Amino acid sequence: MVERNPWVVIAEEPDQLSAEVVLQFLRGHAIPVQLAAGDAISFLGPSMLPTRVLVPKEWEQEALVALERRGEADLRPPGDVL
Repeated sequence: MVERNPWVVIAEEPDQLSAEVVLQFLRGHAIPVQLAAGDAISFLGPSMLPTRVLVPKEWEQEALVALERRGEADLRPPGDVL
């Protein structure tokens, strides 16, 4: 069976907390995003293991561009838009 809306890995962070930062950043740009289910073990607290960040395949390019431009806002003048 073929999955209709496959999710793809766009980042692998060194731990769950770092992955959560990426997750919140992408959500702030209205990009659907989730952590790989097996990477985060919530009942034990934040995982210190590598954690993958996933987006739907159709959002992959937009998410990668957003991550690439992360931090550029600090270098641009106030009021400048992407």
